[in-house]
Amino acid sequence: MRIEPASHADVETLAKLRGCVHALHVENAPDQFIEPTDAEMQEVCRALLVEGNARAFIAYADDVPIGYVLALIQERQASPLSRARRWLYVDQIFVEPQWELRGVGQQLVQRVVDLGRSLGIGELITDVWAFNGGAKAFFNACGFRPQIGRFSMRLGE
Repeated sequence: MRIEPASHADVETLAKLRGCVHALHVENAPDQFIEPTDAEMQEVCRALLVEGNARAFIAYADDVPIGYVLALIQERQASPLSRARRWLYVDQIFVEPQWELRGVGQQLVQRVVDLGRSLGIGELITDVWAFNGGAKAFFNACGFRPQIGRFSMRLGE
């Protein structure tokens, strides 16, 4: 297995892999997410790669893509109430089901950790939907710890 940085040539591959993650969100939170067309998903991925703050890595077994991670460089300026901050946000990670529990996801996270260190960034953050117990367990196993909780209430339904 090898992990490579994604480039503009990888838009179709990223769109396919991202579509697998997105389908989970559509299934579990249909009030929040909709199913895009293949062309729309490719455009989303193309736009992300154009942004200077996005970095993606693709895992391959031989030449077959088996997973990916998308990280965004985030910054917040100092304010009277908070310090300036710079962090890497793991926006999405996906590993094909037949490759789960083989260390692929952990190696993808490690690439993001290495990226953060190379950029002088000292914090990696992600969030996980309440329905996604597998992601919670995965991130916990990678060394992430809960930081905040988000609560919601539906009104008028």
